[in-house]
Amino acid sequence: MRSAVCLVLLLSAGCLTLPGCGALFPPASVTDLTVDTGPGRVTLTWTNPGDRDLAGIRVMRRSDAYPVSPEDGMLVYDGLGTTITETGLAPGARLFYAVFAYDGYGNHAPAAGVTVTVPGA
Repeated sequence: MRSAVCLVLLLSAGCLTLPGCGALFPPASVTDLTVDTGPGRVTLTWTNPGDRDLAGIRVMRRSDAYPVSPEDGMLVYDGLGTTITETGLAPGARLFYAVFAYDGYGNHAPAAGVTVTVPGA
């Protein structure tokens, strides 16, 4: 019974990790996801969550549906930045992007997503 009480106290104190257990919760999702397009170009911009255990942002792309995990689709970006630009894309292509925040323990936040049709010249 004592260990359950300690766990509740740790959670109420805002502790996100337990020794030997890793993170209990994933980071928050990115916010303010916006898209800008040009001929053959897509630029995504977002705001990173303020979680202290944020390890990175992974942007995935598919042409048939939204990526459902940080491993689903084509990796477009992996890092701590807040913008990416893809160039050389086929005009008229419909692309589905998903932006995932993750921590160093393998937890990832729900994705922020956007669908884009690449403009032509």
